[in-house]
Amino acid sequence: MRVFSLLLLLIGFSTQAACNFDVVFTTIPETKQQKVELSPDVQLLIAQRIAKQTLNGSVVATNVTCQYLKGKEYTNSESEWQAYLDNAIRGLGKSGVTELEVRIIGSEDKIYTGALASLEYQFEANFGGNQQIIKNLALLDMESNSLISFSVSGSQSEKEGVTDEFKRVISSFKLAD
Repeated sequence: MRVFSLLLLLIGFSTQAACNFDVVFTTIPETKQQKVELSPDVQLLIAQRIAKQTLNGSVVATNVTCQYLKGKEYTNSESEWQAYLDNAIRGLGKSGVTELEVRIIGSEDKIYTGALASLEYQFEANFGGNQQIIKNLALLDMESNSLISFSVSGSQSEKEGVTDEFKRVISSFKLAD
């Protein structure tokens, strides 16, 4: 297993380290970065790592993303969390989902028990006959004004493997000192 730090240095924007945490992947992740202009004064800077592994012939994907909001502060409001969830659902719609079940995880069943504000949820989605389970966790790090999200997805037939990987990756998460 390999520990990868997700450190987004905003070169050209700032020298501040916005997304500074460690997480362990089981395979070498692919890295992507993106800048989204939300307004003339507000940008969303996104750093993403996606790792894939094969379990019993099925692909399980682990996606860890950090979104740094530059020019505006996250609020941790209910409406902000609802907008985040709505965006995730819209994204699945654009990906071709034909049926979707959304489940918010209650406090007694949550995997993440740390101090950061969080939203844990699960999608069961049908992509044209391909039944997928997608376990998700979003963490709000108010100190760095960053939203860190974890998503583990795979075939419904590998539900246990998806759950095990989700628990593993969440337990490996640690904010850097």
